[in-house]
Amino acid sequence: MRVIITITIMACVISLHVAGQVGIGTNNPDPSAALDVSSESKGLLVPHMTQSQRLNISQPATGLLVYQTDGAAGFYYNTGTPAAPSWLNLSAYTLQQNINTNGKWISSNGTNNGLYLHPRGVGIGTSAVDGWLTLRQTPGTKLTSLVDEANIPRWHTWMQPDATISLALSGVEDHRITVKPQGNIGVASNAPYGCLGIRATSTGDLLSFSNYSQDNTKWHLSLVNNQHLNFVQTGVANGCLFLEAGGNVGIGTTDPATKLDVNGDIRYTGTLDMGVRVVSQTYSISGNSHGYFEVGCPAGTRPIGGGGGHRDYNGAARDIHVNYTGPSPSNSNNWRVIVNNTSGSSRAIIVYVVCAKVR
Repeated sequence: MRVIITITIMACVISLHVAGQVGIGTNNPDPSAALDVSSESKGLLVPHMTQSQRLNISQPATGLLVYQTDGAAGFYYNTGTPAAPSWLNLSAYTLQQNINTNGKWISSNGTNNGLYLHPRGVGIGTSAVDGWLTLRQTPGTKLTSLVDEANIPRWHTWMQPDATISLALSGVEDHRITVKPQGNIGVASNAPYGCLGIRATSTGDLLSFSNYSQDNTKWHLSLVNNQHLNFVQTGVANGCLFLEAGGNVGIGTTDPATKLDVNGDIRYTGTLDMGVRVVSQTYSISGNSHGYFEVGCPAGTRPIGGGGGHRDYNGAARDIHVNYTGPSPSNSNNWRVIVNNTSGSSRAIIVYVVCAKVR
């Protein structure tokens, strides 16, 4: 009687079909399933065991599934062979083995635009990977973006149509740092003229030099009136070295009047070439007469000395008396000699001036 009851109960629960399918909770097991379990209030419970019990399973079949209750609890299945089991925890959220993407993309919407893994590296937005990291920029997008701890964008990089790379403050396309395809680098400039191009800020400062210990600015280079260069000891002196548009250079002055204008004393060692030259001229003075005679310096030079007297070395030299030799009172660029001829005959005299490029 007990056997009959058991068989009756089993018949109510399990439906066996000639085709070989077993249905639990259903009279119509799916044709593709060897076992079809159906329920609207219960689940499927696989064997529970400890880690030690799982590892002691003899010759576990490939794909065997169990639930481990201790240690790193979760569903485990054998990815290896019965002779060489390799258990994988399906409940773990960390990778336990290498993943082969098989040339497919990792994207948020399943399209070919996201993360692409390639033997040469990783592509973002591109499968044409030619380095460890290759980024593709589409029109109107950024290459990289840097955000702060509050996830607010602060900086970004982007590529211009001519392949120029720019680092900019987010929301301001002002090219804080620009690298041109030919290698020129711009600081706050998108059009560096040379290898390094710096665009002045509103205050005109271009470069600053700080000390090592406290990072205090000691010297700085600035642009004056958008055209002159001023090298300054910060907070101490202005115009230490001033390069005026047009070529004049000032030392200690911001208003150089000549090619080199120094406000202060000059000390030098070695040779100073001032363009020194001697200019002379011969005159004839009548007997028993006196007069003044002058010779001038070429344009661009000034007298720094001079003299004069009888031209020839003979006995007549005692007839010539030099009463004055010095700068001309009427022309500062000339040297004047006042002489007296005490003889009764004409005498030849010579006047010379030493000229140099001085003021």
